[in-house]
Amino acid sequence: MKIIITFIFLLLSYSIFAQDSTVSSAFKDNLPNKKYPLIKPKYPSYPLMTGFLLTQEAKKGDPFAQHELGLRYLLGRGFAPDTVAAVQWIKKAANQKLAAAQFNYAIMLINGLGTNWNPFEAFERFKYAAESKMPEAQYMYGSLLTDNLIVNKDMTEAYKWIKKASDAGYEPAAEALKSMMESGMVLPADPNYNNNINAQLDSSALSNFSGALTSSPIELDFYDFSSDSVTHDEKLIREIFDKNYEEVKNILGIRNSNTDSSTVDSTISGLIKFASESGSPEALILEAKSYENGYKVKKDLILAAEKYIRSLRLGSQRSAAFLLKLIKENKFMQKLEKGVNNGEPDAKYVWAGLVALGFNYSITGKQALELLESAADEGHIYSIIELGLCYYNGNLVDKDRNRAVEYWQKAHNLGSEEGRIRIILDRVRRANKSDNFSQEIKILKRNAAEGSVLAEMALAYCYEFGIGLPVDKAEAVKYYRRAAQRGNEAAYNSLLKIYDSVRPNDDKYNIVE
Repeated sequence: MKIIITFIFLLLSYSIFAQDSTVSSAFKDNLPNKKYPLIKPKYPSYPLMTGFLLTQEAKKGDPFAQHELGLRYLLGRGFAPDTVAAVQWIKKAANQKLAAAQFNYAIMLINGLGTNWNPFEAFERFKYAAESKMPEAQYMYGSLLTDNLIVNKDMTEAYKWIKKASDAGYEPAAEALKSMMESGMVLPADPNYNNNINAQLDSSALSNFSGALTSSPIELDFYDFSSDSVTHDEKLIREIFDKNYEEVKNILGIRNSNTDSSTVDSTISGLIKFASESGSPEALILEAKSYENGYKVKKDLILAAEKYIRSLRLGSQRSAAFLLKLIKENKFMQKLEKGVNNGEPDAKYVWAGLVALGFNYSITGKQALELLESAADEGHIYSIIELGLCYYNGNLVDKDRNRAVEYWQKAHNLGSEEGRIRIILDRVRRANKSDNFSQEIKILKRNAAEGSVLAEMALAYCYEFGIGLPVDKAEAVKYYRRAAQRGNEAAYNSLLKIYDSVRPNDDKYNIVE
């Protein structure tokens, strides 16, 4: 079955940081290793004007002077850096319909920089600038039409605007179009194709929640592992293993430069293993595919299933389809039963996991629990974590969160970082704003940078509700978006709730599920 993936090239942080050049970098983390500029209109005399004269012109209502003054406050050029003043002046220029100011103010709104986070007003500002033929705004406006968060996604309209930006020579837009082709989604110029293409996108079997926010910097979504051909799977795995170290880090959701140190195996296999243990669902899927196909490792369907279950437990919805396909393979259950009878902890974990997930009913819940407990008694870390999840969610046992934490602590004592992150996540959910979480925040930030999707979720929650950090919806959105782009359904639902909390009462912003 061909998987057609919804693509999105939206910003992850939109962070603005000072540069010495007149055109500064406005935001980061959009596409790998790319920086996008704050836009400066062409008015040669203003950059040479003294701060005093510029302020005088701005106060007289000149939009070009207002915009230039705002940029100078933002970048600290001739004035002490002052984000609030920067927003004030750029907004004044934007309200006078200066396209560059509209774009830059939209960046500030969508980043919550010096002003309240407001993606809906940002959307309208981007739209105005796009209609004014600004390529950067055309690209942004087109991108916002793909995520099903501000307005209902419209892939053909998005394609139209991104292509306009590309045709105008805007490189990020050209790269976006190239990625569309690589993802297997080719959009013809005929606008009547809109309904058909959107139907295909919405029917994608692995997009298990609305507006899946896939096709992020995490490039794994571009690899169609749904083919029935083993050779096809091996080819795709080989393509990933043949990429350079930095590209694979990006695929695995790793943002920490410390992975280049001597503490991490410098091979691609070593990097994938590091990310897997750090809590990267992408790494777990790659390991599963390797075991499933016998690529660089001895073929082992039980270990492949174990990796898929672990990835699924980290919220990766695509793993469910991979796992279901695997367990339907000829004689899989016979091999699994043999492994259990031989006392193999991995086999016990897999069978119990299949029952807990509702994928298998050949044994009772009580028997599945006994398998987990048996594997846990042998020190099988993932069975210990799974027992914690059972008690936390009341699956196979009565709900008991304290008992769950005990199991996760045991897993952490055995070296599991996932165990520690789950403990922190539980503490965060029970916390008061007055609680001191400084140490936990450091741990979460480090683990998020190392590829942990759970740590990203926890950080997003902390920013959303002010647990150990100042309330910052823009930062919460950034982390929820990252996790959602990696297939985490809970992150997407949380992301949608944040948007809904500020959604205007206007039919055009109503999202149709």
